[in-house]
Amino acid sequence: MANWYCSSVDYAAVAQYATTHAYAAGAIVRQLATPAVGNERCFRTAAGGTTGGAEPTWTLTKGGSTTDSGGVVWVEVTGNETYQAAGAWTAPHARLANAVNQGWCVSGDTVYVAANHAETQTVSMTITVSSYGAALCYIVCVDNSGTSHVPPQAGDMRTTAMVSTTGNASISWSASNSYCYGITFSAASGSTLGYGITIGYAGSGGSWQRFEACAVKLMSTGGASISMGQTYGAYVVWDNVVATFSATGQMIGVTKCSFIWRRTAAAVLGTGVTQVLLDNGQSHVLIDSVDFSGINPPSLCGIAYAGSVWALVNCKLASGQAVYNSFALSPGTATDMISTDSAGVAYRHERQAYEGLLTTSTNVVRTGGASDGTQAIAWKIVTSTTSKWLDPFESFPIGCWNAVTGSNVTVTLAGIANLATIPNNDDVWIEVYYMGSAAAPLGSFVTQTKANLLAANATLTADTSAWDSLMTARANGHANVVGDIIGVSTNPGRVFFCTTSGTTAGSVPGGYASALDGGSVTDGTAVFRAGYRFRLVVVLSSPQPQMAGYLRATVKVAKVSTTFYIDPAITLS
Repeated sequence: MANWYCSSVDYAAVAQYATTHAYAAGAIVRQLATPAVGNERCFRTAAGGTTGGAEPTWTLTKGGSTTDSGGVVWVEVTGNETYQAAGAWTAPHARLANAVNQGWCVSGDTVYVAANHAETQTVSMTITVSSYGAALCYIVCVDNSGTSHVPPQAGDMRTTAMVSTTGNASISWSASNSYCYGITFSAASGSTLGYGITIGYAGSGGSWQRFEACAVKLMSTGGASISMGQTYGAYVVWDNVVATFSATGQMIGVTKCSFIWRRTAAAVLGTGVTQVLLDNGQSHVLIDSVDFSGINPPSLCGIAYAGSVWALVNCKLASGQAVYNSFALSPGTATDMISTDSAGVAYRHERQAYEGLLTTSTNVVRTGGASDGTQAIAWKIVTSTTSKWLDPFESFPIGCWNAVTGSNVTVTLAGIANLATIPNNDDVWIEVYYMGSAAAPLGSFVTQTKANLLAANATLTADTSAWDSLMTARANGHANVVGDIIGVSTNPGRVFFCTTSGTTAGSVPGGYASALDGGSVTDGTAVFRAGYRFRLVVVLSSPQPQMAGYLRATVKVAKVSTTFYIDPAITLS
């Protein structure tokens, strides 16, 4: 495994070849005539001698030999560690694309990029890192001053190297397996595909690319975007990577890959994004501990195609930031938001899917139910027009420790719905996975719903839990719209959903006190309905639990365009 060195500044300091000049043994030069972009090289003479009257046609391949008209033999040594020293990189590559190219770098090699590296060009560049199989290529920004080391040590790592383009020129990073540290990629404009910077592209797929302490910048005022992936099999990781935009229409597109973005403060800089920040096309994306509070686009994430999955974990948002703009467009798409918010709370959990939307409720909550230790919470699930029994909305799995073995265990959850009648077991139900074998932790499965598509459904069990402890109290003469929810002192425990917009009466109607679950009350010009309370129950009996451990309960909802509240605190009995 070899080390290679790259510094635009130190390359420019290498003396140019001179004609009819006496060179001592060991002298290093670069071309006299300005070479084409990508052809910059350094050459060394072992024996020395006097050069001829014209610059030779150089052999540009790694280790290639050139004899000039004066008989001096020059050997290509660009980037070779043998000729670099602390504060004196005497034969570095001028451009990163050269250093990582297959002609020099191979799997397992390391390319050290100088802290003062400031490469730029006016045409689009493709940086192809030649690494295949299990071995990575490492591209690391390091100190190249007099106090640095060759090879660099842990304390020499820096984050100031720059690779940029100007004019209508884009940057494309193509690799199989690579690690890049401390480099800023700055593109002036986009390519014909509309991407200013493409990272993670690998024509044959199967790539693993990690960027740490890097930055990507779009400096154009046009519509160019940052593209992630663009190929099946790409796996891209951004670790403390900051994105900068210069136009409102720019975004990050994630396509046909797995993408992880994590531990980044002030993750997005520059001009505010007025579309979605991240657009997902058939990708799996995890965003973990990233601060998006500096921007506030109409929605943070967009989903376009089946198989697009987002997860935002422990992220910070701008106040009022929408994470998604509507229900997902295709089955199998979802955006999960876990402990992610703009305020100092950790209980906000949300799931947006093709079949519905789950958000965290802090007003419609079951007394004695789920809590984060301070705040009582419930899950509000609103189904879309596309949910169905064969493709229901699925909640987050609820984990619960079960220590009972060899006996039946009853699993119970409580819920309430904005319905006139109690829901059936094909409207909403739970499914539980548990350890029903003593021989292996193979999951056993039990469901509450009907046996198959043609089987008859059954009504759920009614419940009497109180859900009004944190509800907004009914007020006289108050304008209400459909979906508003109130509590009424004359009928404690129940909550009432506004089903007809209007203004409440000047006093509490008597109908509230006698209202049963599902019953309606006319209040002035408004109409309210008492939510229907129910239980979700399954018995772990066939087989009985055989090993102590966590069971997982998932709530599934199929009734279209309906609002349910679920208390995600399991009761075992």
